[in-house]
Amino acid sequence: MKITKSQLKQLIKEELGNVMAEQPNDVEQLIEQGRAFFDQVIQLSVASEDDPDAQERLNQVEEALSREVHEKSYGWVKFTIVG
Repeated sequence: MKITKSQLKQLIKEELGNVMAEQPNDVEQLIEQGRAFFDQVIQLSVASEDDPDAQERLNQVEEALSREVHEKSYGWVKFTIVG
């Protein structure tokens, strides 16, 4: 099957449009997942003021994520819990 240059351009334009249309949904989903994650971290942080077990779990989250996030982002992103 042969395809003309103009047909190829049209196909690329359509596919690019499809990809671009999908991106906002991905961003919104990522934002919602981030909010849910940070809500849990905040709840754990508040609980850790009075609960040593919650403090230990909070420390585990920070230890597990801080190094991994730093390495995967080549140093551009840091995850640190202040408090």
